[in-house]
Amino acid sequence: MQAYHGGDRTVALQGEWHVQPPALARVVTTMASAGAQDSRTLVLNGPEGWAKRGTADAQALDLGFYAEEREQFYLYWLARLAPLKLPALAARVA
Repeated sequence: MQAYHGGDRTVALQGEWHVQPPALARVVTTMASAGAQDSRTLVLNGPEGWAKRGTADAQALDLGFYAEEREQFYLYWLARLAPLKLPALAARVA
């Protein structure tokens, strides 16, 4: 479970995150206090993205929203690479 804080409000989410940054992601989240009918599914697949809520049909993402989500996944990708700069992880030729 993840907790997100915004102002005086905290939202607890549970879900599944399947991410291969920066281009592929499938995220299914539900508020911890809600049922599956209130779930949100977000998919990024290269140049395409779509989302759905509950059992509704999937809808293509608005281009602005898609761009913002892609930026977030690029940040995740960079965060995974950052530890490679640590001296303890330096590649060495034997």
